[in-house]
Order: sequence, then C-alpha cells, then structure tokens
Amino acid sequence: MASDRRNLNRIPSLDERQPLETADSDISDADSATRDNDSSPEAVSSAVALPQLLSKRVSSAFRKSKDNDVSVHEVDQTAIELVFREIQRHNRLRIRRRGANVGSRKGSVMEDSKKPPIEPTEASAIDSQVEVKFRSSFNDTVSTPVYTSIMDSEHFIEGQFFGFYVAAWLSVTFYIVKHMVQSEFTDQLPLYKAPVFKIFTHGLVKVALTDLAMYLSIYVVFFIQVLCAKNIIQWRKTGRALTSIYEAFFMVFWIYFVVERIMKDQWIGRTFLILHMFVLFMKMHSYAFYNGYLWKILRELQFSEDYLERLHLGSVKLPTGYNVEETKKLLAGSIAFCKFELLHQSLALDKADDKKTLEMDSTALCSTYLSFPKNIDFSDFFMFTMFPTVLYSLKFARNERIRWRFVLEKVAAMVGIIFIMLLIAEYNLYQPYMNALKLRKVDLTSIERLNLFVMTCFDLVPEMFLEYLLTFYLIWHVILNLIAEVTRFADRDFYGHWWALLDWEEFSRLWNKPVHKFLLRHVYHSSISAFSLSKSSGVLLTFFISSVIHELMMYVVFGRVKGFLFFFQMFQLPLILINKSPLLKNHKTIRNILCWGGLILAPGMIPSFYLVF
Repeated sequence: MASDRRNLNRIPSLDERQPLETADSDISDADSATRDNDSSPEAVSSAVALPQLLSKRVSSAFRKSKDNDVSVHEVDQTAIELVFREIQRHNRLRIRRRGANVGSRKGSVMEDSKKPPIEPTEASAIDSQVEVKFRSSFNDTVSTPVYTSIMDSEHFIEGQFFGFYVAAWLSVTFYIVKHMVQSEFTDQLPLYKAPVFKIFTHGLVKVALTDLAMYLSIYVVFFIQVLCAKNIIQWRKTGRALTSIYEAFFMVFWIYFVVERIMKDQWIGRTFLILHMFVLFMKMHSYAFYNGYLWKILRELQFSEDYLERLHLGSVKLPTGYNVEETKKLLAGSIAFCKFELLHQSLALDKADDKKTLEMDSTALCSTYLSFPKNIDFSDFFMFTMFPTVLYSLKFARNERIRWRFVLEKVAAMVGIIFIMLLIAEYNLYQPYMNALKLRKVDLTSIERLNLFVMTCFDLVPEMFLEYLLTFYLIWHVILNLIAEVTRFADRDFYGHWWALLDWEEFSRLWNKPVHKFLLRHVYHSSISAFSLSKSSGVLLTFFISSVIHELMMYVVFGRVKGFLFFFQMFQLPLILINKSPLLKNHKTIRNILCWGGLILAPGMIPSFYLVF
C-alpha cells in the first residue's frame, strides 16, 4: 500500500487540477469506451492543451470551496453512482475480452506471454491474487505491414506462373495494336475522335475543381475535433453529434450536387466523383470516431485518477452501496485499462514496461509517451488524407525513401491501362449500350424483352469482365501502390489472392482490403458493440450497408434505382452457406469454378438488367 500511495502522490494536487465533470461525459454514455470501436478528429498543439474536464454530471457533482477543498456535502451522489456503474460495466466487458480477439487480424494477440500483465495497482494491494490482462478494442492498428503487393513481390515475380502474367499483358498489347491499325486503314474512328473518349475528357476542369472542393469539405470534422481539444465542446456531448450530422449532410449534398446538378450528362466524371466521395467519407469517419474513442478513454482515466485521489484524501463520501476498498479496486482497474489502451494505440507498451511509465498520471503520459492527443494537428490529418488507406491509426509504417523508378513504372501502367479501358469501351461496349437504351423505350412484349436481355448479356459479358479485371489492376495494384510510394506509406496490403477464392466471404475480404478493414472496424464490430448484435446480425448489417452503397452507384451510373445489384449483393450470403455446406465443403475445384462463374457473368449481366428492364 505504501508504494501505491507514492504513486498517487505523483498525481497533481487538487488545487492544480480542474474540477471533475461527468453527466453527458465521454465515459457515461451507453455507447462508451469498450462498447464503441470508433473515433474522431481533434487538434492539440501541446500537452498543456489537454482537456481536463469530463462533462456536466461531475462538474455539478464536485464543486470547489474557496480554499480549494471539496466538501463532502457538495457531491452529487446520484451522478457519481451513474459513473461508477458505467465503469463497472466497462471493466466487466474488458476482462471478458481476454478470450476474444476484438477488431484484430488473425494472429494478432495483445496478451504477449513474454510481457508482464498490466495490473490495477490499487487492486494488487487489496488482493495479491488479482491479475487482469486486457485486450485493445483496436488490435488492427498493430498488424504487421505488408511491404509489397502480391504482384510486385519477389515470390510472385520468381514464381512458376509469372510467364502467364507476361503473356496476358502481351495479349493486351496486341489488342491495342489491332485497333490502332484498324483505325488507320479502315473507316473506324480513331480513339481520340470517338464518343467515349469525348465523354471521358469532357469537363475535366470541372471534375478537378469539384473534387478539390469535396476534399476541402472533409476538414470540417477536423475543426470539430480542434474544438474538442481546446475544451470548447465535449466529444460525447456535442462533438459526436456534430460529426454525425455533418457526415450525413456531406453524403447527401455531394451525391445530389454531383449527380443532379453539375455532372448530369457526364457519367464517367460523376462516377469518379461519387466513388472518391465515399473514400473521403470513410477517411473522415474513421479519423473522427477512432479519436473519439480515445477521448472517452482519456476522460475515464482522468476521472478515475481524480476520484481515487479524493478517496485517499477522504474528501468525498461514496454513494450508498459502495465501500471504499471495492471502489478503489474498481477505479484502479479502470486506470489500468485506460493506460494500457492509450499506450497500446501509441505503440508504446514496450517503452512503458522499460521505464515504468504505467505509474505516471495521465498528464505525464500525454506529454511523454502517448501520441494522443498530440496527433490532433493539421499535418497529421493532411497526411492521413493523402495515404492510400481509409482506416485511421495514431501511427503508420513509413518507408525511408521514394523509389522514383517504381513511381515511373506505375504512372506508365496507369496511363496504359486507362487507354486500354477506353479502347474496350469504345469499340466493344458503346454500341451495345446505345442499342439497349434505344430498345428500352420501345414497347416490347415480355418475351421480346427477355430476348433483348439475353443478347445484351452476350454482347457485354466478355468485355465487361475484362474491364472488371483491368479496373481491379488499375485501382488496387497500380494507383494505390503509386500513392503509397509517393507518400512513403509502407503497408501495401491492398488485396489478397482473390483469384483462388472458394466462397464469396473470401472474396469480400480479399478483393478490396482497405474497405473490408473499414467495414470490419466501423460497421461490424461497432454494430456488435453499440447495439449488442450477434455476430450473424453484424454480418447481415454489414452486407446490407455495402449492398445499399453498391445500388447507389448503379443510380449514379444509370440514373435508375431498380434493386438488381442490391439483390445480387445480398444473395452472396446464401451462396456462402451453400459453398460451406457438406455437399460442397470438400470440393475445392467446384467451389472455385462456381465463384469464377459469378465473377465472369456478373459484370456484364447486372448492367444488362439496368439497360433492358
């Protein structure tokens, strides 16, 4: 107990600390600390700017007298009891997590058996047998970076099948040469005079300016966090509400403005802008609610430290039903987890073990080892918006230098692939699209419309599948790696071996890893935590939201909401169950064939539904 008292004596005295607050605080909401896997942007220039207040419930609970002492009779016992109940619930959830890898990648274990567990200091004094190990709510922030994408890796380049990769690109090269020769010696229009190229280049300046305005508009959430950091507003009470309202406004405004106002006749431009809008939205949300989670942890730590000190000084009376020793144990557990979480997110647990940082108070921690809330500044937010990721964390792995030869290779690949995609769209897709659009307006019988649908599918499926593969290669291999190299972003884990998939669950994980990680953290885990959903319900909600967004993109492209893509997206769930059923479970080849059949047919068949019906 003597060592514990020495630790407590290191906490600033009461006359140096601001009064406690809690009511609508960051730790007293039902969607708080361990129940929320989200975050929020805030800005702080120094450790001195740390918010020391919690919120109104304890600002009214504790009031200082003229001599800076706290009168027992001035404590709002109901407010304190509500806070204690929240901390009790959080502690139970955190300890229950020891068997679950919440929000982490497979194999990412935060309970390293080689490291001593983080134990509540006061609890150890009360019960020498108490040992509590914690798991972070955001284990995905410490996953090992993948330094090369699959098709850039040495293993792939030196592999036995690299020749097929080279042969595929040689075939594409001959395809380009063929159309160049045809346009020269026949009456076929050259690409630069063709309709698709004109659509592509029309209004580029307008697209660029709109995109810049869209990008600048995400800084609103950053300034909301600046207000939180300066104690002008509290995250739980006001910051989160303002951020949520602005996110809704951001999405509705830009979809309407782009689709219905400035890009009504330029479907390529509006498709690019809306896709980028969703990327910016995910960045904005992840930055906001990840930091928001850390604000709640920091507020809880400050409250627990303050109240524990007041208990030792005998300056407060506990609410009815609470005894001193159990309350000290409760608060010590809260302090232990909060310090663990903040140090873990700052990647400073090893450093803390070496220098006994766990005995520091929150002010000392924030001014030394913690990256939060010092991360809340303009340069940090700007760099995050530049990185090819939509998932925010306090620290990102960086390379030491830019490989300019690699950059030139990716720039050349980007230009070449865009050229190829325009060729395919002009000479193989444009005319079938226009024919289907004209016939859609004709009064056809059901049989005639079905025949039109079948013929449109045959016209579109081969070329749309090729466009689908080129889109994957362009975005997830070329552009994301290009941005990563220019920004020295080290983690190149943008996609997995989706071509070897056995069911659609694997496809959803491996095709687009950045978005999958976002949905895993901010939709799946957050819905389970916030709404007490089961895992199956969390999966259903995640697929539902993803399906709605995909259907929205069909509205952007075709100007129609029919629900076809929404249906096929949701239909992946029963397909997953079928592929994992005893009938197919052990038939790897058949499962792969079924998945490839869907990949080949879907890119051409789904647009055919929107064009014909």
